[in-house]
Amino acid sequence: MFWRNQPLKTIAKLALAACAAMLVAVPALAQQDDTINIGMTSALTGPYNEFGEGNRRALELAVEQWNLLQWSRRARAEERSR
Repeated sequence: MFWRNQPLKTIAKLALAACAAMLVAVPALAQQDDTINIGMTSALTGPYNEFGEGNRRALELAVEQWNLLQWSRRARAEERSR
């Protein structure tokens, strides 16, 4: 008889996970700011810090390149609208 309740428990867990995801997503969708938060888990201290520092630098470089790309796109759009 245990197997009969298993699908119901699975559906209940999926529904709970969907509700939790919506609660998290609604404030993110309502945010009107151009700021994007990026999370990263990496070792910045200890024996594996060389990997973490490389990851941190790569992330900073990617953000810098993204910002330059967005700035150049905005500048081109402003030139076209003149």
